[in-house]
Amino acid sequence: MQQFCGINAVAIYGGKIAEKATSGEFALLIGSLINFEQVLACFVTGIVLTKFGRKIILQIGSLSIGISCLFIMIGFFIQDSAPDASQGLILFGLFMFMGFFGFSLGPIVWLYIPEIVQPRIVPYSTASNWICAALVIILFPIITDNVLGGNPGVLFAIFTVWCFVSFVFNHFFVV
Repeated sequence: MQQFCGINAVAIYGGKIAEKATSGEFALLIGSLINFEQVLACFVTGIVLTKFGRKIILQIGSLSIGISCLFIMIGFFIQDSAPDASQGLILFGLFMFMGFFGFSLGPIVWLYIPEIVQPRIVPYSTASNWICAALVIILFPIITDNVLGGNPGVLFAIFTVWCFVSFVFNHFFVV
């Protein structure tokens, strides 16, 4: 569930996504800032993890990342009719996405997997995580450019739904 929230689409293509939202002048800077933000957010997790626990942090993260994907999606859908509002929604969504991912799904999943599965299964769960990451990295630009005409709004709609499904899953199944 971690990879299909869209993390690698945002981490790898964040600059290109920002370029579609802005005039492109600050796209590289935005791409760098959102990835740096993710690193800073991981430090916050280390501070609050023992106070709140894994489940609540995963739920906050899934819900917040879903909301941030919703902002990005809406931003791309209104880009032609309201360019200024669109730019603000997309950029706010990108920063919100990376902050909450770095706070929750990013570090917690790697702590949680070895706690819930048998040691012999950990390599397979890790491999499946990286295979899903590769799928997102490879398919995001192909689908955006060739199927969606350069507008990733539909993919962010899928990421939004996935995050809300992840929230429900975390609520009912995470120990």
